[in-house]
This record gives sequence, C-alpha cells and structure tokens, in this order.
Amino acid sequence: MKKSIIISQKDYKILIKILDRASFVDPVQKACLNRLLLELERATIVADDQLPDNVVRFGSTIDIEIPMGVKDGLTIVLPEEADFNRKKISVISPLGSAILGYQEGDVIHWPLRNGTQSIIICKVDNSGLKKVKGPIRV
Repeated sequence: MKKSIIISQKDYKILIKILDRASFVDPVQKACLNRLLLELERATIVADDQLPDNVVRFGSTIDIEIPMGVKDGLTIVLPEEADFNRKKISVISPLGSAILGYQEGDVIHWPLRNGTQSIIICKVDNSGLKKVKGPIRV
C-alpha cells in the first residue's frame, strides 16, 4: 500500500479552494492535479500544530533530487506567489503538487514534463514559517 500524505487542516482547506477554482488545459498539469486530488482523498489531515516538522507544506523550503540533478532552496507557495527566478514554486505546479504532504527522505514517483520521474525529498526546512493567526485568503 502506498504511503498517504500528511497535511494540515489549514493547508487542506486552502488547497481545496485553489483546486475548485483551477481549470487547466495543459495535459501534464491536469494529470498532476488529478493525482493530487486522489492523494488528498486518502490523506491524513491533522491539526495545524500537529503537523510534523519534516513535512512539506505551504512555505516549506526544500532540497530535492530529480534525475536532472539537485534542486535546492525551493519554496512551496500559492500560485500567485510563484516566481521561478526566486525559486518559489506553485503548489499546483507539477513539482509542487508532487511533494506537498510528503516528508524528508520520501521518494515520490510523479508525472513531470519528461514523463514519470523519481523525486527524492532531501531536506525540508520549516524554520522560517510564520505562525499565522486568523484566516488566510485565497
């Protein structure tokens, strides 16, 4: 049985709102988002303060290894905050949707632009996350 992702209640609510509004014609992104929806159906959803420190969430800075090499210092952000030049990747990009909810050390097989690829989560840093009070608007 495949490992289920872990996601906070807050991130889950934000992601569902984003996915409800999303419409894409790009076949790779559409396939990734459909797969992310399946992941969310069987996800372990926990209180925000119960999410382990090594889980990829909104705002996580991560180092990953993919067949094309190591990518370090990537931050998972909302779609409107994405900026490839500043290493900010959207949670609904093929790569962002692949790693959300997984933990440091996990290996994920996910459809990317060059076909299904193995992604190794080498490091997850959540130390820079701010404690947010109140609702987050998406």
